[in-house]
Amino acid sequence: MCIRDRYQRRVRGKAEQFLWAIHDIPFLQDRLESLIFMLSFRPKMDDLKPKVRVIKVASIELRESQKIVQLFEILLSLGNFLNGGTFRGDAIGFKIDTINKLADVRGKGKTTLLHYVYKFVEKQYPKLMSFPKEISFVREAAATDMNFIKGELGSLKKGLTQLSKAATTITKNGPQDHFQEIVPSFLAKGNEEFGEVEMLAVMADKQYRELLLYFGEDLATPPDKFFGMWTQFIDSFQRVKDDILREQVMAEKLAKTE
Repeated sequence: MCIRDRYQRRVRGKAEQFLWAIHDIPFLQDRLESLIFMLSFRPKMDDLKPKVRVIKVASIELRESQKIVQLFEILLSLGNFLNGGTFRGDAIGFKIDTINKLADVRGKGKTTLLHYVYKFVEKQYPKLMSFPKEISFVREAAATDMNFIKGELGSLKKGLTQLSKAATTITKNGPQDHFQEIVPSFLAKGNEEFGEVEMLAVMADKQYRELLLYFGEDLATPPDKFFGMWTQFIDSFQRVKDDILREQVMAEKLAKTE
């Protein structure tokens, strides 16, 4: 009996037996890294694809929303009226973050300028009240980190390249070694799927940049910040609606008691 056989017989624990069994496998580290990448590839792709699509769809929604255009025309006219006779009057536009300052301009009690805007739009342009439905994806887009997406795509692309190299350098290690059979088929499908998501990301980035130009915003503005401003406005609009409904209910109750 050789020294190796005698040592194997002395190894009792399963962990030690496993390590002894694999320590002679050629290119072990490369094989393990390849396996880990292949196992993580699908979950990452499934996570990234909807996030990229959300940025694209949210950008198109905002760009094509006619209700947003009409609402902004009202806000611009209101701003010019309030600032009439000052250097701020006769403005031809405003920054997006301005819409969230409406709730900061207070009148009597808890009433804000946004309350006035809400009542005015509800009475004069009731069809515009459903504008949040036209931009339903902005909330998801606000929770999406584009830098994370780009980082993950870069990591996946690098992983596919490394896996491709491993497929050419790792040699077959006996009849039970199926590495050379599994990896090429995985790469063929993986590269195709990655290419689709990568192209989708390029299109999403293009749509988002065009959106920023459309609204006159800084091209360096990250999507989570830009869409976050819209989410904040929608939430503020809803809170004003709730305030007004509560006031109406209270007014009705008081009227009944009189």
